[in-house]
Amino acid sequence: MEDLVAKGELHSVDTNDEGFMTQLRLGKSYLHGVDAHERPICVIRTRLHHSSDQRPEALERFTVWEMETARLLLTGNIDTACVVFDLTGFTVHHPVTVTDNS
Repeated sequence: MEDLVAKGELHSVDTNDEGFMTQLRLGKSYLHGVDAHERPICVIRTRLHHSSDQRPEALERFTVWEMETARLLLTGNIDTACVVFDLTGFTVHHPVTVTDNS
């Protein structure tokens, strides 16, 4: 894991870490600016996650990379991020409980 944090995503290209690169290419999650409190916004596109299609190690490496990248965007006294789960296109293949408060 330290190699990824220290050397970045391009190191994964050089070392043929295909599992990590697959996660990155999918666009499963991405950073998108900051919120009103200057916290980095991480958007997770749940419809792109299929646990049977990836090794847990690759997902773990991708998650750590995303978190460390978000950490680089922290400024001042900010030490948290805003995580948004995009449920667009989420299907029964991905069980979820949604509460309608209307």
